[in-house]
Amino acid sequence: MLRTEGDLNDVEVKRNEVAAAIKAFNKQLGKECAEQMFSSPVPHTSSGAAAATSGASESRQAGLEQSSKWEHVFRAAEPSNSATSDVHAAAILKRFADAMSYPLSVVAASSIFPLARRALTRRQDEDVHVHVLGASETAECSFVSAWRSAVKCFHLLGTGPSSLFVSFVGLDVPERLHNTEKSLGGESKARFFRGTYDAFRAEHSTTPPALVLGYNMGLSCPDYNWTPTLRVLARLGCPIVVTTNTFMELSMEQEILESKARMACEGVSENPFPCPCPAQSGTVANDVYRRNQWFGIFFAAQRTSHVDNGDTSAGEKPKKKRRKT
Repeated sequence: MLRTEGDLNDVEVKRNEVAAAIKAFNKQLGKECAEQMFSSPVPHTSSGAAAATSGASESRQAGLEQSSKWEHVFRAAEPSNSATSDVHAAAILKRFADAMSYPLSVVAASSIFPLARRALTRRQDEDVHVHVLGASETAECSFVSAWRSAVKCFHLLGTGPSSLFVSFVGLDVPERLHNTEKSLGGESKARFFRGTYDAFRAEHSTTPPALVLGYNMGLSCPDYNWTPTLRVLARLGCPIVVTTNTFMELSMEQEILESKARMACEGVSENPFPCPCPAQSGTVANDVYRRNQWFGIFFAAQRTSHVDNGDTSAGEKPKKKRRKT
């Protein structure tokens, strides 16, 4: 599988080919497809990551569940050009799936975690704001058109807000996108802010988020200074959904969010829409993972301004870490 992933990475794929696959998927996406994608989600546990150990048979079953979910997506997006070779088509779909994992994960989280679902639907007739932490051009906002799929899925399933505003915040947000916005269909929009989350909240304090998303943040990595962001999260009073590449990372991030932001873990689950191709660490040979493999949802029941500044193991920096590349 790693050899196949490497071979697909070596195939030259144009950006417009991936954009065409996203457009084809958005066009083909209907109610039946959406229901198949998000029905029977992987069950979650409310006991927290540290106690949510899974057996081998459960892990295999989760893998089959993920494969069947992605099958519906690939079927709608598969290139129809007969001149496209099987290998080239597979390379397009790989890059397409890498971009789609982020927006589809939001819809999956709302179908798995009641807390996330309530956060996104408690104001059906009002604008709902979602903030994406540490966003980068190579990951969360690589193809903004992919996020149209999340908006459409919410509408098709009847579980989303009337208007969804997704703010991408991070030091790796492209400078050309800073303080701009793009349409996600209807009244929904994507907005961009190049900078730290505490700076973003200082400028946009009147639009609190209903939900915060953190994809592969690396809270446990000592190179990143997430402390100012954790201080803001401790005061927000809304759920935060985090994804990690491995179960061990989720356990470590749970400890940090509990101790530094005073947030409680409300549930963990395997994500039915991780990036489908496994990747290998560039520094640890036997570290094999899928991006966005695990979910955790956290919530601060009481707002607090307390964050322990004595430990700098949680931080925010431009995302140079290996798992973002």
